[in-house]
Amino acid sequence: MQDGMRFTRRQVLAGTCAAMIWSPGRARAAAERALFCIDRSKNANRVQYDLELRADGELNADHPLKAYWLMLAEDGRHEELSWLERRMAYGWSLTRSAGRDGFDLRLIACSRRVLRVRRDAAGRYRAAVDIARRDAWLGRLFVKTSDGGIAPSVEYVDLFGIDRVSGRAVSERLRA
Repeated sequence: MQDGMRFTRRQVLAGTCAAMIWSPGRARAAAERALFCIDRSKNANRVQYDLELRADGELNADHPLKAYWLMLAEDGRHEELSWLERRMAYGWSLTRSAGRDGFDLRLIACSRRVLRVRRDAAGRYRAAVDIARRDAWLGRLFVKTSDGGIAPSVEYVDLFGIDRVSGRAVSERLRA
């Protein structure tokens, strides 16, 4: 080895651990759990919705969904939603219990639409919803709010997804 290219055992161990933690398999597993997100006009922080899967890759029937903050306007850390956030803005209710073939849910942030969580042709769970009168896989929602009173008021919610038949991007704005 050339001078300056020597590594301590601690550096080698740290590099090996980092490679194991950030392996493609781990990234793939995280992508399989990610379902959709809500972006907001207030700041870059995002609410991420992930599936809760068992070790065998099937849905956790008791708790199929988890939502949390990605603090992108700060340092990118994850943070749990508060009780108030789960009850008033970013929570959901299951309208059909979780089973092997998926589940149905209604978001508080977009209560006019039922989301149908199902497996796609590749076997990955995805959230299907009607967007602009098209059956689409939901990618994200964007919520535009304005400050006023005790809590911000929602002006509109944009839905973004991919048409399940044509594969084209679709979007729709829902006014509050």
